[in-house]
Amino acid sequence: MPYAKPYSNPADAYSDFIAFASQARTKIEAHPEWKDWLLSPEIIDASMIRGAGKWRHDWLQLAGNLADSFDGAIGALRRLKQREYLRIGLLDFSGYATVEETMRQVSDLADFCLQVVLESSQKALESRWGKPQTPFAILGMGKLGGQELNYSSDIDVIFIYGEEGQLTPQLGYHEYFARLCQKIIGAFSTQTGDGNLFRIDLRLRPEGDAGSLASSLEACENYYAAYGETWERMALLKARLSAGDRGLGYDFEQMRTAFCYPRSLSSDVIEEIAAIKQRIEREVVKVENLDLHVKLGTGGIREIEFIIQTLQVLHGARLPYLQHRSTLPALAAAATLGILPSSKTKILHDAYLWWRTVEHRLQMVADLQTHSLPRDPIRRAQIADTLGLELPEFERLILDHRHAVREIFDEIISSHKSETVPAVSFATDFFEQPEHAQKDVESLAPENKSDLHVSQRTRNAYHRFCRVLEEKLRQCVDPDLSLTRLVRFADAYGSHGLLYESLANNPKALELLLRIFDQSRFYSELLMVRPELFEEAARSGTLDYRKTTEEYIVQLNALTGDPALEARRYRRAELLRIFLRDILVLDQLPAIQREYSALARACLDYAVRQARPRSPMAVIGVGKLGGAELSYGSDLDCLLVGDDVEAAQFISKFMTDMMPTGILFPLDFRLRPNGKGPIAMPLETYVDYYANHAQLWEIQAFIRARYVAGDKALAEAFFAAIDPIWKERGKSENFAAEVAHMRYRIETERVDAAHKDLEFKTGVGGMIDVEFGLQTYLISKGEREPSTWKGLDILGRENPSLATSWRRDYLFLRYIESILRSDQNSSVSAIPKEAKEQARLARRMGFATLEEFKRAYDLTRSRIRDGYAQLMPPEPH
Repeated sequence: MPYAKPYSNPADAYSDFIAFASQARTKIEAHPEWKDWLLSPEIIDASMIRGAGKWRHDWLQLAGNLADSFDGAIGALRRLKQREYLRIGLLDFSGYATVEETMRQVSDLADFCLQVVLESSQKALESRWGKPQTPFAILGMGKLGGQELNYSSDIDVIFIYGEEGQLTPQLGYHEYFARLCQKIIGAFSTQTGDGNLFRIDLRLRPEGDAGSLASSLEACENYYAAYGETWERMALLKARLSAGDRGLGYDFEQMRTAFCYPRSLSSDVIEEIAAIKQRIEREVVKVENLDLHVKLGTGGIREIEFIIQTLQVLHGARLPYLQHRSTLPALAAAATLGILPSSKTKILHDAYLWWRTVEHRLQMVADLQTHSLPRDPIRRAQIADTLGLELPEFERLILDHRHAVREIFDEIISSHKSETVPAVSFATDFFEQPEHAQKDVESLAPENKSDLHVSQRTRNAYHRFCRVLEEKLRQCVDPDLSLTRLVRFADAYGSHGLLYESLANNPKALELLLRIFDQSRFYSELLMVRPELFEEAARSGTLDYRKTTEEYIVQLNALTGDPALEARRYRRAELLRIFLRDILVLDQLPAIQREYSALARACLDYAVRQARPRSPMAVIGVGKLGGAELSYGSDLDCLLVGDDVEAAQFISKFMTDMMPTGILFPLDFRLRPNGKGPIAMPLETYVDYYANHAQLWEIQAFIRARYVAGDKALAEAFFAAIDPIWKERGKSENFAAEVAHMRYRIETERVDAAHKDLEFKTGVGGMIDVEFGLQTYLISKGEREPSTWKGLDILGRENPSLATSWRRDYLFLRYIESILRSDQNSSVSAIPKEAKEQARLARRMGFATLEEFKRAYDLTRSRIRDGYAQLMPPEPH
């Protein structure tokens, strides 16, 4: 039955729809004329089918004279998509469109957007490089492939092309199609005032995040034949041509069918599917959220999909009628063929429609990709009301559907899971959650990792591995988290026997791996995607070697393939290498940060070379980049000197565009004159600004300016012109007092007043005390030294005791910062508020207890503030 409040027509539901769906309300407020469009008879009539033909007509109208411009075409497409979502949402909300019709409309709209973006991107690239003589296609996967998209779904896609070849002597098809994919991804990922299109997810492509953006048909066929796993077989059940060449789509379909529906397949595949579901519940949803998640939770959408997909994989080759991409037609086929009793099919059919309806309501509110029900009864009641239900009936339906689906899932899938075989006795008394740890250890057993015969050699290696594993986990600050991440890494690694043997034979490697999992989520997830990076870095022979900027530049310039993509891969591997050097304490923190800064500087140099400015351009580093003191997750504060604005924009995009392998480094240009305008400015503009307009803090910040990339002669001219101005401005009689006042405002206004003692950067006695005090001292001496450490050497000539004290104490705070930042590779300026997290930080800092750490932390801040008082005027009151 449809779930909706009764309305005489869709227009009557408009007010309730706008009140419930905040994203729809926002769109109408931004485009008031859309209300009249939405409520016009030809648009609101549910019987009027709108598809690619009408959408193309409307898109061309919205684009007008800009249809031939890439940005104009994509901007109009974004507006079309946002406007169409209003129509689809209102018809869904009012009950005048079924769940199936809503999913189909959203999926068709996504197909149309992919086709238009593909056409516009091809046009842009072909005008520059010509047209390749092989076809290209975009395959829809997941909900897009099954034509089951919801409002905030990612669109899972795979990019493929026909065959390898050369477009020009310098440009092969592989690189050309990678650029085409980047163009498409950029159009979809860019958020503008026109709204967005769809989020693209490429993780289902061959080799996942480690794979090429686009693969030839032959490469796909070879990959699936040699390496295709059960989850990929299930994913490809829904694969469908969404945009591009139909002939190529047909060729892929032939290959896909053979892979998805093999003639012979062991029923042990059911055990693999059960294991996949268990991992989802353990790692993605978490046990405490299984009753909230409508997609991945108990008895939710994914369990229904797993049931029918399992039956399709097992019986699809023998019964082609079962080979449907969409869930509901596949369920109906299973009933018709007698594979699944009609009574159970009806239960799954009704539950699927129920969950998809609830999911649509959840995402209709704010156009967010959420699949979790709120715990708040008031919010749940609001959702129930839009479905024409009272809250008790709503809650009853949730429980009924969960229990009914889970019962069928257990019967078909979970009951086939073989008994877990505990490999060895493993003590779990040192874990916070011993039972969960025991399950993790058991899941590592080779018998539970493969449906193939497990050799005695692998069993022996596993036994030896577990004995070492327990010893090393006892050394971890958070053994629970470290073990869970190890399980995920083992799943990603693939060859478990080889992994266990390697780590059992090399306990130091296991210790290092666990230290990564123990300390950093960012680097752990990097290894989940590219497990081979660990072995490459550990065996590279360069862990005890500190690379220079010049060495990084040479290695970057030797890269082949797409420059932006390959540079990101290189940077990712080097970040891991530097992190390993850090946690192994193969160098002191200042040296680690200089090496991190050298990598960033080399990437900037590479970006400038790729931009090929028409006139000289220099990159001046300021802040931590200027001081060669970058920490994990730091932005690069830059000044661009030159007049080639187009090249400057290229450099910014080259460094910051999000690609499957991430970005290079985030850039921050806010220290340029006035903090706005073009990101590159000629030398004359900087001279005038620093002489006549720069504020105190900008004069202070300039002390850390340093040439980092680009035209060195221009940089020398820049410093020759600005340094005298800087020295003169620094002679101001009130300079120190003004800096002290600025510092006082920071420590009183820019800290969490309730936890100000935790602010190790901006709080009293924090890092800024050292930086502001030292910079003020150096400015008074006319010494422009970007490095804090070298600045302390200069201070030591007159005040050796303070320089020694500050060197030790500043390093202590930088260690705190480095440990906290390394977790997620992002900025952190305060110690965690939770006592448990503070205790973990204390252990990572080498303290036996939290109390010892707190005493050292408080003494450090006290000494820093005492030194600050020696150099600076009294605090204003």
